[in-house]
Amino acid sequence: PPYGYLDYWPITLGFNCLAPPYDDPEIRWAINYAIDRQQIIDVGWQGAGDYTLLPFPDYPPLRQFTSQIDDLLEKYPVGLHDPTKTADILARKGWVRDEEDFWSRDGERFKLVIDIGPLFQDIIPVLIQQLRRAGFEATYRSTADNYTRMTQGTATVYLWGNGGSVRDPFFTLRLYTSQYVKPTGEHAEHF
Repeated sequence: PPYGYLDYWPITLGFNCLAPPYDDPEIRWAINYAIDRQQIIDVGWQGAGDYTLLPFPDYPPLRQFTSQIDDLLEKYPVGLHDPTKTADILARKGWVRDEEDFWSRDGERFKLVIDIGPLFQDIIPVLIQQLRRAGFEATYRSTADNYTRMTQGTATVYLWGNGGSVRDPFFTLRLYTSQYVKPTGEHAEHF
């Protein structure tokens, strides 16, 4: 193990960061802490693969760059699965657990609907259960227009591959520049 090939297209949980509540980085951190990446691999892929904490695959030409950022991964622990941190953030933001143990605020539950394509049918049930255990009313949908929904930002949460770089981090990092940001409803080349 891992039995799968090392994909150039790491899977990412993406957000429309212009849409509340995902425009708040702390909310995105709260969701991040609810995710157990190793369990997604172990259950969803039956151990046939690996995960990365970076938007890059662990390809040898990229290691000269990725090996230099361990201090950043320590400062920003994106791989930390800690639902107590999820709870701390949400409680501080005014969310409370309701009678069914879901986070609610002002009478509305924190509903998290993840748009996916058919490629992610194997891992999405595991991710959904992790989010539900952490108190999010999480579901997913796979619709014929999912790509359009992602490019226009009407899919506020989605699973998608994050690809571009196989030798130089530039080709992936440029996807995160403001030149690609479009108002919700307008087509974005890279979302």
